[in-house]
Amino acid sequence: MEERNEKGQFIKGSTFGTEYRFKKGEHWRDEKPFWNKEWLFNEYVINQKSCSEIASWFSISPQAIVFWLRKHDIQRRSISETRKVKHWGCFGADNPMYQKTWKPPKPFWNKKWLLKEYITKRKSAVQIAKEQCVSQYIIYYWTKKHKIYRFK
Repeated sequence: MEERNEKGQFIKGSTFGTEYRFKKGEHWRDEKPFWNKEWLFNEYVINQKSCSEIASWFSISPQAIVFWLRKHDIQRRSISETRKVKHWGCFGADNPMYQKTWKPPKPFWNKKWLLKEYITKRKSAVQIAKEQCVSQYIIYYWTKKHKIYRFK
């Protein structure tokens, strides 16, 4: 029953019964493990998991994990500590980039090359795109970025 006072305001406790109200210590969401200080401390500090890694387990942003680290007063790692955990600066097989190949830059990234093809050789963006196995819109993007314009 909705009961109101003379000003038209709801009277406290009369709108719905107490069984519909939140009780102290209850929450309307299911509890997440990272809300627990001990769990978060164990994963972040002891197991050395990153904020991104923990966040990916729950499909949330890393900033949400940072929020809970701050809320629980858990000290965040410095850049040098993070580098040690992520094995940055390792050599040989210990380096995650070991034996990964380098991809050479595309020729249309170079302004001189694109000028020669587009202006001197008078090729269209579609022709250049077919030769480079890319979309014509990529060539349009790079001509605009390099400020290359061809007037008829």
